Amino acid sequence: MKIEVFVRSETVPSIADHSSFASDHAACRGVIYKEESYVKYKPKKTLSEESQKLLDEAKQKATEFDAQLVIYDLSTLKGKLIARLKRVASPSWRIVQ
Repeated sequence: MKIEVFVRSETVPSIADHSSFASDHAACRGVIYKEESYVKYKPKKTLSEESQKLLDEAKQKATEFDAQLVIYDLSTLKGKLIARLKRVASPSWRIVQ
C-alpha cells in the first residue's frame, strides 16, 4: 500500500552570504576583475501552509497503515504531468493499493 501526496512548493528568496566579481572592461587594458561585496539572493523552495498540513496528515496515515509515502510537487513539470495523468488539480493526498 502506498499514499500519494500532491503538494505545491513556493520559491522564496534568501540571502546568499558571498561576494561576486564584476569586470571592468577597457579597450587598451583588457579585462580587470575586481571584487564587490553586496547582498545577493538565491532561491529557496518551501512548502505552502496548506501543503505542509496535508503532508503532516499523510505522514500520520502512513505510519498508521505502515504505507509507503510518495510525494509529487505540483510546481515542477514532472509533478504537473503526473498529477494531470492521475486527474489531480489541487494539493491533496490519497491512498493507493
